[in-house]
Amino acid sequence: MPVSTRTSLAPTAPIHTDIELRKLTKLFRHPVEFYLEESLRAFPRKQDEEDEYLLNALQKHILTKKALHAPVEVDITIPLFRKLATAQIESEVEKQREMLQQLGVERLFTIHRSPLCRTPHLLPDGGWLLPPLVTKNARFIGTLEEVAEKGLLIRGEESLEAIIRAWPLYLVYLHGPHTPQMLFLKDGKTLALEVEDPAAALEKVAAYYIQAHLHPSPLLPACAEALLFGSSRDLEKALRKAQNNFFRTDETLSLLPSADELYAKWSTPLREAFEPLILSYRGTV
Repeated sequence: MPVSTRTSLAPTAPIHTDIELRKLTKLFRHPVEFYLEESLRAFPRKQDEEDEYLLNALQKHILTKKALHAPVEVDITIPLFRKLATAQIESEVEKQREMLQQLGVERLFTIHRSPLCRTPHLLPDGGWLLPPLVTKNARFIGTLEEVAEKGLLIRGEESLEAIIRAWPLYLVYLHGPHTPQMLFLKDGKTLALEVEDPAAALEKVAAYYIQAHLHPSPLLPACAEALLFGSSRDLEKALRKAQNNFFRTDETLSLLPSADELYAKWSTPLREAFEPLILSYRGTV
């Protein structure tokens, strides 16, 4: 039976609601899984999570990030598959190093926002330890990874889907003396994305975060174009494609109501909540 999607994205988050950046990342990657795991404490089994012979997408992502800074260590039982997986990771890392050079990125660092920190501290590895980022209705804490002097590194190609996934982290990134630019690692492109008021945009993100805890949002990255710029028919096509993507069936999306109902209830509130993104994105295309 479909779950309720009654929505209101007015900024109703209690003052100083703690919002962890890792949970924001989860929400903007897959809002339905976020709702199931963070609100219902239900953890749907992934089709590939127990395969002892292959690396799933998440494992590849984690290993590739680590391999930029350290030797590759792949934990697969059968030596042949382990050797193949290691070669695959090493090949991907070499491509990423070439893209980083093309982007002019000499080093990457992290920004940690901790509730225990009171004053900024420069860390030995060149990163920063900072106090929480506080807006009118929330307090953002956690780690912002892969920051460069020239912009925020995005592990994907330039697209609306990648921008949606990175949007909340980009707004956190903009709260500092940083270049307002996204660096796309997959295709080596850059996007100068100006946001007039990052603090106000983050408040909208906080309100969306609270509502996504109460009602599962349909704003998957693959559905962003339809919800923010398209029609209910576009959303229906996007959901169908997202549910059956590359031979992997996403059963969590079956919990959602029809595309017509989702579009009617979410499209207008989401366009209002993501108005800063829409205005910034339209200024670049």
